[in-house]
Amino acid sequence: NGIKWYHFDPTKWTIRLCEWLRMASHLMRTPNEVIERNVKNLQYKGVRRQMELLEKRLGELELPTTVEYTWEDVAKYVQQGQKLIVIGDNVIDLEKSVPTGSGYTHSNEKIVWYEAHPGGKKMLDIYVGKDATEAFQGGIYKHSLGAESLIPHLRVAKLKRN
Repeated sequence: NGIKWYHFDPTKWTIRLCEWLRMASHLMRTPNEVIERNVKNLQYKGVRRQMELLEKRLGELELPTTVEYTWEDVAKYVQQGQKLIVIGDNVIDLEKSVPTGSGYTHSNEKIVWYEAHPGGKKMLDIYVGKDATEAFQGGIYKHSLGAESLIPHLRVAKLKRN
């Protein structure tokens, strides 16, 4: 549908020719605002469809966990030497290894986030056994989307709040 006069639309041109030859009359013209609104609605539908596909894909990539820890469980495991912190409702094991996957520049490796964290071990040690949500979300440093995407890989349980 060629909404501009120069768009290829033989039907539109035929109707205009018929009008010019007085073979068609009382033709209805659509206001520009209606056309613009329809264009925006179609764009919106396309974006929503794309969002639905992305949400579905993110759901497929989500790493499920059925394990739940209470704060008492977290304290117990920290006493046993595990390096656990809480971010949101996620109990994170800082010593859990995460595979990097292979690429054209490297083979598949496993990283231990406790060793690889850009802020260093001392920064992480401050929050072992504690809730690091505020610090993670900007209290100390506003972490990137990449850092947020790493959380499901380090998660060992969901925090069961009393």
